[in-house]
Amino acid sequence: MPERYVAVAEEPSYAPATPVVPNKFFDANLCETSLDPGLAFPVSIRGRSLLEHREGYLQEAVAVNTDVKPNNMIGWFLKWILGSVTSAQQGSTTAYKHTFKVAETVRSFALGYNWDAIKEKRIPGCIMTGLNFSIVRGATPLIADISAIGQTESLEDVQSPSGWSTLAPFKPYQSKVELADSELANLVEGFRINIGQRVFGVGDIGVLGSRKLTRIELAERTITGSMDLPLLSGTLDIYQRFLKDTAAVAPGEPVVPFKLELLIDTGIVIADTYKYRLDFILPKCVITGAPVRIERQERKMFRVDFQCEQGDVGGNTTEIQVELTNADTGYPDAT
Repeated sequence: MPERYVAVAEEPSYAPATPVVPNKFFDANLCETSLDPGLAFPVSIRGRSLLEHREGYLQEAVAVNTDVKPNNMIGWFLKWILGSVTSAQQGSTTAYKHTFKVAETVRSFALGYNWDAIKEKRIPGCIMTGLNFSIVRGATPLIADISAIGQTESLEDVQSPSGWSTLAPFKPYQSKVELADSELANLVEGFRINIGQRVFGVGDIGVLGSRKLTRIELAERTITGSMDLPLLSGTLDIYQRFLKDTAAVAPGEPVVPFKLELLIDTGIVIADTYKYRLDFILPKCVITGAPVRIERQERKMFRVDFQCEQGDVGGNTTEIQVELTNADTGYPDAT
């Protein structure tokens, strides 16, 4: 049985006439795609039975779940959901720091995955709708859930995958969380970041003369998250931020936003003193919910749900900035 794979490649334009062959291979926990052929079954006055069907517009749903490694395509997915990336060599070494920021446009990509030796299912014109990260205490590493819509699909010959990542994924014990530039040391037990954008699909902007989506149009972007905390005297001020600020004992206004950061350092050196790492910077967060649960003699825990707003990161206005340090030289636009 051949190796199973998922493969991606950026498109130079949306779903070009000459299809892009996905040639960047990576391992995944799950890859699921589903074609909606837009079938309609009309009801008429002739009788109670359905007598015919009609084909409609095409659209593919794409979902991938993968462990996040420093070099297993996570840089590409960050680019495709946020829109902007700049890469800088670290000194004269083989280490590069990639900074991902929000932009008004995004690029599309082609995705393929094989059904063992049977066929590769290939989806052009993929536009990301979500990229969710989760890291919780335990043996499970940082996980990414990727969602996208695709234009259509084709069945192709299975490829011979290569270039597998040999690095370990980012692990919970390598991470820390900072609130307002102060570490929440030995407190956070789980952290999640959800990056989403509303994409107009073929049902919104379908055109005459084609069953397929023909262009990229985007609506609002939302960035939310949550973290799990024990209810201790050292975490009370976080709950108070939900009420108004760190001195609050009752709901008040205006609620004071704050900066949150998830910083993951593998400790593995790329070159010189530069290490594989992944940092999420959320400059302006507001808590939207903080349910507290006390049950029998179980531990007292609460979850903080937050919404990100535009804030300042080093002179740049953005809801989120992600910094990835690895040995990839960059994530250039396809031409």
